Amino acid sequence: MNRKIFIRSFIGLLALIVISNCSDKSTNPADTANLSLIQFADSVYSFSSEYNNNSWSAKQALDTPNVYPRYGDITGTWASKSQDNIREFLVLGFPKPAPISHIAIVETFHPGAVDTLYVRNPSGQWDIVWSGAADTTLAMVSRIFEVSFAKTNYNVSQIRIAFNSPKIKGWNEIDAVAISDHSMI
Repeated sequence: MNRKIFIRSFIGLLALIVISNCSDKSTNPADTANLSLIQFADSVYSFSSEYNNNSWSAKQALDTPNVYPRYGDITGTWASKSQDNIREFLVLGFPKPAPISHIAIVETFHPGAVDTLYVRNPSGQWDIVWSGAADTTLAMVSRIFEVSFAKTNYNVSQIRIAFNSPKIKGWNEIDAVAISDHSMI
């Protein structure tokens, strides 16, 4: 895909964020549980490694994108300690637990390493909601990788992203991660 498509996707994602933040804020908790919204990760629970504890730390994958649509080894994204050495993972949390059916990952350097996505269920176990092979055919441009799956029948507050880092040469950098109960791009 070319840069124009990525920029349009990003603008669409931002528009959905604005729409979801402008939703009627009902005071009835049952009503707010049904609101359709996009949530960006707001906490890091665990990670396999991080390049450093500042400019390429796991916390750089939180909140809205700040590097995308730029592509490259740019500070402000999560990167693992070493490139291509081991499988990597991030466990991220979200502020408002809700059933979800979509996860979007903003990849800004060497995309395609994501090969498994998990959600934490109410018993504390990890359910796989998507798996696939690392994609070695991707162009070296930033992208929003969105996965859809059957909507969970429980609230999700944490996800785990697994990376087949050795399969995709170079650092696999992540700018942001979002969840929703509908398509985001």
